[in-house]
Amino acid sequence: MQNELFDAMDRLLKDIYAPELARRLVHDRQEIEHIWEQIHSSGFLDLMVSEADGGAGLGWPQAWEVLFAVGRHALPFPLGQTMWARSQDGPIAQSVSGGQAVAISGFGRIDSQGRVRASGVAGATLADFVLVQVGREVFGAAAQNVEIEPVADMASFDGNVSFTAGAPLAELPEGLLSEVLAVILSIQLAGCADRVLQMTLDYAGTRVQFGKPIGRFQALQQQISEMAEHVMAMRMASQMAVQQDHGSFAMRAAMAKLQTSMVAAQVARVAHAVHGAIGVTWAFDLQIYTRKLYEWARLGAGQGYWSSQLGRQVIGWNEDLVDFVRTQLFGVEISA
Repeated sequence: MQNELFDAMDRLLKDIYAPELARRLVHDRQEIEHIWEQIHSSGFLDLMVSEADGGAGLGWPQAWEVLFAVGRHALPFPLGQTMWARSQDGPIAQSVSGGQAVAISGFGRIDSQGRVRASGVAGATLADFVLVQVGREVFGAAAQNVEIEPVADMASFDGNVSFTAGAPLAELPEGLLSEVLAVILSIQLAGCADRVLQMTLDYAGTRVQFGKPIGRFQALQQQISEMAEHVMAMRMASQMAVQQDHGSFAMRAAMAKLQTSMVAAQVARVAHAVHGAIGVTWAFDLQIYTRKLYEWARLGAGQGYWSSQLGRQVIGWNEDLVDFVRTQLFGVEISA
């Protein structure tokens, strides 16, 4: 199910973002520019840029492979957001030219002082440029002109942002940036959960208790099998989100972020239950990935918001609920 794009990104991140570096960046961020420069030099940022503009001209299905690898390595940089921003036409693409890292939010507002504000922007403290959508209008500002308040724990690179509104860069369909971010985070969640499952299986197969690997105990086997079901459901939901011949982008994004956010905490809980106390220690790698499961599930709105988005559409649907799923999520045409 993985291809050359996944393999190439996976190899790159193994070389430039090892777990030891992830821990070190929390206290010493001197290597941030070096990491991003290698990502920029790799060419992945132009994956979705048209061939006419010098990019690869690929779409969301191919971006899925790259972002799944990003998730498996718990990379905190806004790589997917930057890929999308660079693929846009007009002022947005012009504003984020070069090797700038771009953070985006679809939940912005303008306060009484004329400042654009957005809370919980993924990767904000690592970004060179910030894009925030307010209604249909998209505003942008370079990082040096943005006030960023770090949020969450010390291992997070997210933040609340604010900057002077100025003239909007573009007008896009309302909610588009929130939907783009939902798809990106759902793919990364699926990749991260896949990594956590692999670590759990490896640990259960090697940790010996009462004379045999703990993975042979029925109680743990049941928990791990349920965990594997959740991980596969996350993967399927994120893959469905990028199938452009299936339903509307808005509905696919809502479905993917709802599903992945809904079970992320359950995947993390089982992983820590199997690993025991060692799983929460700073020196052990597991906490690097489970932190991201909780973080990405919350960012870009969680399961409550996206379930309400789907719910509103269902309430307004006058036909059979099965037909809603078939037509709106899967894009199946129903013959008379």
